[in-house]
Amino acid sequence: AYHGLRDLLAKKYGAQSKVVTAVTAVEAAPDSPARKAVLQEEVSAVKAADDAELLALAHALLDKVKALPGGMQVVQNVTGNENNLIAGSGNQINVNRPKS
Repeated sequence: AYHGLRDLLAKKYGAQSKVVTAVTAVEAAPDSPARKAVLQEEVSAVKAADDAELLALAHALLDKVKALPGGMQVVQNVTGNENNLIAGSGNQINVNRPKS
C-alpha cells in the first residue's frame, strides 16, 4: 500500500517533484520534524488531500498500519494536576512525576 501511494504521487506530480523529493527525505530520516514539516507543506501545496485516488490509497495504508500490533498510538501530554480523560479499552496511562 505504501509503495502504491508513493508511486501514485510520482505519477501525478513527477518523480522529481518537490512532493516526491520530500517523501524521499522523510524516508531517509523518518524521525526528523523538519523533514516531516516540509512534506506536509508540499502535500498541501499540490492539494493532494483533494485527490480522491490519493486519499483512497492513503486510507488503505492507514488501515493496514492500524491493524499492526502497536499500529495506532495516541500520546497525550498533560501538564498540571494530572487530570486526564481516557476512553476505549486496552489503554495505558504512565505518570512521570518530576523528581523533588
